[in-house]
Amino acid sequence: MYTTFGVEKPKRGGDGPQYGASRSGYYWNDHIMPEQDVMASFNYDAKSASELHKLGFGVVNTHMPDGVVRGTGALIALNNNADNSMRVVDGETTQHLSFSKSVTSRQSYPSSIMGSMALLRQMYDDAKWYEAGNIDTKDLSLEALNKIKTYFKFLKLEVELTLCALIKLVMPLTFNIL
Repeated sequence: MYTTFGVEKPKRGGDGPQYGASRSGYYWNDHIMPEQDVMASFNYDAKSASELHKLGFGVVNTHMPDGVVRGTGALIALNNNADNSMRVVDGETTQHLSFSKSVTSRQSYPSSIMGSMALLRQMYDDAKWYEAGNIDTKDLSLEALNKIKTYFKFLKLEVELTLCALIKLVMPLTFNIL
């Protein structure tokens, strides 16, 4: 099950537009966060786990619901009688993407779905360029993305079904899309 189980919703950033990146050493757009690790903010919720278990779920795939590129997800067993060492089936199962911007950043771009798609395409091109060693400065986001693409089986793209055909035409990814 695709969920945000055990992850607190991010708090909204301040008011007013932001045109530059707020993080030094990371990607130029704050809505791109492949380095975000859900396990860093994961907190098991026994009450929610019991409710999901009653609905027939034994495991969930959870992630941080923030940004166009949201970072890694984790597969969690809904076991109230264990600790996280037994509950975490896999701490890095998926890389999550969305067309929604981060609520923690006020950066204005992208401002549309097409802008999000363009940003994703640019990010993948930048990652290839970075991996080829074409720059001397460090970019922790692109390093995380390049690490991810070598071992992730799936890429989770949060999108309405009506956009799937458009995505296939416009965004040729080298990942499996769930």
